[in-house]
Formats: sequence, C-alpha cells, structure tokens
Amino acid sequence: MLIELVAMRMCGHAHHDDMLYLGKDPQPSWSYPSLTEGGYANRDLWDYWCRKDPIETYATRLAADGVIGSGDLEKWKREAEELVEREARAVIEAPWPDAALAAVMWLRGKSVACALKFWMRASEGAPPRSAAPH
Repeated sequence: MLIELVAMRMCGHAHHDDMLYLGKDPQPSWSYPSLTEGGYANRDLWDYWCRKDPIETYATRLAADGVIGSGDLEKWKREAEELVEREARAVIEAPWPDAALAAVMWLRGKSVACALKFWMRASEGAPPRSAAPH
C-alpha cells in the first residue's frame, strides 16, 4: 500500500523558526494564524490549506457520524493544553541531571569497552592506558 500525502507546512520547522513567511511570529494556537502584510507566503495557498486543517475536518466528520459529541473536541484540546503545561512546568522545575550521568547517556550507543574507557579516564585516579579495556 502506498499513501501519498500532499500538504503545506503551516508553521516553523522548530522553536527557533521566526516564521517570517507569515509576516510575524504567531502565538501558539489550535488554529492557523492569519498572514500579515510582511509575510511572503502565497495567500491563496495558505487559505486553501487552512480549510483542510486535519483536526477540524476530521472532528467535523466524527461529529457528523455521531462518533464524538458536541464539545468533545474542545474538551480534548483543553486536556492537551493542561497536559503540555503540566509537563513543561515539571521539566522547568526539575533539577539539572548529574554531569556524569549525561556522559553515560551520550556513550549509550557506543560499545561497552569505549564507555568504560571514557568513564575510567573521567574518574579520579584513572588507571594507566594499558589497564583500560580495549
């Protein structure tokens, strides 16, 4: 089976993308922001793809088929926002990890011998090179 997806990128590549093709850096939202005078995105294409929003179109279809009730989509959006806020707050408030643990995680994909070499060199009283596993 082959599935072809044709779409338009409606937001930045990542958090560092200022989205100047919209003419401004929009606030997070469930709907697509409007283009402004400074934006260079094609307005007709932008409007076309905004109407094809998969969340809205699928929710409309599910509601029409009686799968979800009125207000379900808004309720789920609120729940998602609360979850993201709660988890983001937990990350912000969490202590920084131990630097030694970070080194181990970096080496996770490497061989055990390589990890042992690094760990032994990084620790106090690192053994002579010949004593480290190869």
